[in-house]
Amino acid sequence: MIKLSYEVPKRVEEYTATRSLDMTIDSEQPVYDIIEAFSDFLKASGYMFTGRIELISEEEDETEDQIILKQLLDALSADVEALRADTF
Repeated sequence: MIKLSYEVPKRVEEYTATRSLDMTIDSEQPVYDIIEAFSDFLKASGYMFTGRIELISEEEDETEDQIILKQLLDALSADVEALRADTF
């Protein structure tokens, strides 16, 4: 079992009737169901977001990092070329 707990901070108690939130999730469920339950817990705790929480493999994360780094390097190279053109 996975247990999640949230206590409303004193400074915001005047804005909500909720004082605490406890959720128990069956850890034997598929990981995507657990992620969905965690998303529901965050929303019930007051976090407002659109979209979804995703599970990203290390390979996907590394690939995404490589793409971002390449974009940054390309932009930097373009800036260097522009500076060279302005200097000469």
